[in-house]
Amino acid sequence: MHVTYTPHQPLPPTHHTQIGNLSRLEFIRVAVNQLPTVPATMANLDNLAWVALAGNPVCPTAPIPEHPIETTTMDTVQLGAYLGEGASGEVFSSSWKGKTVAVKLFKADVSPDGRSKDEIDVACFVDHPNLTRVVGSIETPLVGGFCWCAASYMCGLYTHIFVSFYTPTHFCTTPTSQALIKELVTGKAMADKPNFVSLLRCRWRSGLQFRPRVVLRVAGSVARALRYMHAHGICHGDVYAHNVLADADGNAVVCDYGTWWAVLVDQCCVWSMQTPMVNANTYGQCKHQPNTEHVPPPPHCPPAQPPGASFFYDPPTSPPWEKIEVRAFGLFLKDLVDRYDSAGDPRVRSQLQVMVHACCFGSIGARPTFDDVCKEIDAMLADRALG
Repeated sequence: MHVTYTPHQPLPPTHHTQIGNLSRLEFIRVAVNQLPTVPATMANLDNLAWVALAGNPVCPTAPIPEHPIETTTMDTVQLGAYLGEGASGEVFSSSWKGKTVAVKLFKADVSPDGRSKDEIDVACFVDHPNLTRVVGSIETPLVGGFCWCAASYMCGLYTHIFVSFYTPTHFCTTPTSQALIKELVTGKAMADKPNFVSLLRCRWRSGLQFRPRVVLRVAGSVARALRYMHAHGICHGDVYAHNVLADADGNAVVCDYGTWWAVLVDQCCVWSMQTPMVNANTYGQCKHQPNTEHVPPPPHCPPAQPPGASFFYDPPTSPPWEKIEVRAFGLFLKDLVDRYDSAGDPRVRSQLQVMVHACCFGSIGARPTFDDVCKEIDAMLADRALG
């Protein structure tokens, strides 16, 4: 079960108490909703795993990054091959100062899942070997691009769930908000993004199996990244296998401080359904060329890009975001354990299954912290008999 709200609209007061009744709630997006506080009842939602809260007054101001980030202009960067596209922007292999890097070009500013600024603030702050690192910021606007607008759509058999597709509607000269230069990560996404069949679960390649040491290295890399983030008061909000880049040896990096999820923005945007719709495997990104006969979008139609799942929080005064995110990690770990090589040490598999249960089930307060998880995985990795 998931819940989303339209951006710039405050959460109705009655929902502060009612949300505690949603015992099966796993996924909630309430970014940019003028929330001065978070319903205390969210701390009782034992199934909750993924939260987007960025852009609300309850979130503290982003701290100044501890590591230097060089500001440059677009003419110093040579864009290369297209690497991929997330909800908030496109990524290109590029050359900068004689090095191969990744450049992410942001498309727009705000949506139900937050603002580009929120994602940029987190990306520029974090500095950890298991998190994608920003090494430069491009602040020169890029002129020219497709305007994007949301269209409501009913999801097949799941008639109780509304989502939105973000489709290019016309060519415009609105500048992009910013671009980031990141270290290029060589690993590949471990799984495909959810679709309208899997809903809140990633899609893994059939027949995939991992050696015990690879499972532990991947899990340890992700746990260390999340331990670092929560130690600095940051909730990732989108811990999924498609946001974990890993190599064949299990060296992994957590990426994407935005989110893949697109939600209903405004019924006024249904007009953009004129653009041919594509199947669910495109996750809301329409690849058709825009219809040049489209009329401009209504002036009250908000910018529509869904970045910003990650958010800053104040640990002493906030809900237990770390232990809520531990469940997201536990569900990711369960997917790894389900693909544990049958020839691997059964003792390690049993230990990992116990960890999955501790992370995913029972009350939030009884769950381990990421520091607990890291220590247990490190102890298992110290066994030299692992395959």
